Amino acid sequence: MRRGLRLLLMALVCAALGGVYVLLGSTVAPAEAPAPESTDAPGYFMLYEDSVAALKSITVQPKGSQRYTTVSDMSFDQNGNLLGVYNALSQPFLVSGQEDFTFSTAAWQMLLLTAQHIPATATYPALDRDACGLTDPDAVITLTRKDGTTRVLRIGRLTSDGASCYVALDGDTNVYLVPYDFHETMVQPLNALHTLPSAIDESASAAVQIALTGTDDGQLIFTKSSGKLMAWSATSPIAHAGSTERIEAFITGLCAVSADEYVTTVADAAGLAVYGLDAPRRLIAAFQDGTIRDIHLGSDAGDGMVYARMDRTGDIYRIRRTQLTFAENAGLNTLLDRFVSPVVVATLSQVRVTTADGETTLRIEYENGDDNIGQRWFWDENAVTRDEFTDAYLSIIALQFDQTAPQEAAGTSLLADVTFTLRDGSTSTVRYEACDAFYALATTDGGGRFLVRLTDVENMLTVLKGEK
Repeated sequence: MRRGLRLLLMALVCAALGGVYVLLGSTVAPAEAPAPESTDAPGYFMLYEDSVAALKSITVQPKGSQRYTTVSDMSFDQNGNLLGVYNALSQPFLVSGQEDFTFSTAAWQMLLLTAQHIPATATYPALDRDACGLTDPDAVITLTRKDGTTRVLRIGRLTSDGASCYVALDGDTNVYLVPYDFHETMVQPLNALHTLPSAIDESASAAVQIALTGTDDGQLIFTKSSGKLMAWSATSPIAHAGSTERIEAFITGLCAVSADEYVTTVADAAGLAVYGLDAPRRLIAAFQDGTIRDIHLGSDAGDGMVYARMDRTGDIYRIRRTQLTFAENAGLNTLLDRFVSPVVVATLSQVRVTTADGETTLRIEYENGDDNIGQRWFWDENAVTRDEFTDAYLSIIALQFDQTAPQEAAGTSLLADVTFTLRDGSTSTVRYEACDAFYALATTDGGGRFLVRLTDVENMLTVLKGEK
């Protein structure tokens, strides 16, 4: 039953919107008509009919909450035809004194409906107003027309089945039943009617860049390149391949975040500082279609929530931390590809490993530059089979790091310099140094510093000392 009432009420809103926004060539509403005295027939009737063009403001006093006034920002010509809504929010009402307050669509639609007419399902000439919650109403609404006249509605409690609420009009002895949607919206404090940013409909595969600030590693930027086997790569603070699986999981989580509560709107950096948002942690994703998701996270908001900004306005929201688990540990350790040297063999010309004992070179020759014709494999200057080459090469590129190296980690002695030369002529080098009894420090020329298990590096060197 509730769903049916909501659909009917929304249909009435749509009808109201049609009169105000679509039928621009007609007058907005007929002159005021008296409410019916009673009805025993099922169905809906209007408590009143008012002209939106004649409305100046709607003042709402929710029980136990601060009163607020919404001012009509709709412009009409002398015949009552709508000319337009001329505000940056594109809304027919602005909150007096809080002109930057953005109503949710459902809220401003209900205000627009209230300005014109309220549907009722029954009339009761002699009900106990105290029992209906009308002597101490849940909300009082005052419609003020441009000529200074007013209409006052009092919203009582919900009926026992929750499908309707009791409503009375000042100057009218009747009590009316109105669908619960009216009660649900109009008894809320103003902040509860603010729009809440929701999840966005973007695919992780459509993202082209992500950025994070406020991490243990500083600002991180990852960029996606088309046509590469390793699509994602870190570009700041180091250059290194990214983990597509982990990055796309991060993006999926970021797209799914929605605000739980509106808190307030601030005007400057001092206002942001109150909520820890003057120097926030930022989670950003950019997409192919130009969409940018940029969430600023501030200080703890209590009740398992955190203060946040979700757009470029000064609107502050609270977000449940359970929505942010995807970003709890986001950093280089979680978003980078774990391989120290993820160099695809199809791009390789040669790799040279230099140790204190000398050099070892693995080299591939291509006939006429073709990947698939006449390949020959060499270990130093000795021709080897493809399988022999592959085993040796895998001992180099299979090295994975356990974690990024802390700043204080330092190498004590050289284990190996590994220099890759690609077919396009570019080079990259990884230096492995002993660090402690368990780890070797791997330093890349892309700025990466990683801790690799010492036994894994020693195994690589053992393989490369094998018979060629």
